[in-house]
Amino acid sequence: MDWRMIGVSCASFHEHRTITVRLFDEYEDKELTGIVVLIHTFRREIKLSIDEGEWHWIKIDEIVSVG
Repeated sequence: MDWRMIGVSCASFHEHRTITVRLFDEYEDKELTGIVVLIHTFRREIKLSIDEGEWHWIKIDEIVSVG
């Protein structure tokens, strides 16, 4: 994950901006769209809120791109 992707993730967190995260998968990359609600630097994860009451913890190393 490069610095631009980190910047987009931080903007989503601070400004409650919706982003689309593309994640590496062995067979086919996956995309999730939501708002970053928590950044856990020690565990290198972000918490992406997808819908009311639905969220996913995403490991930063699995992120291919952010838009």
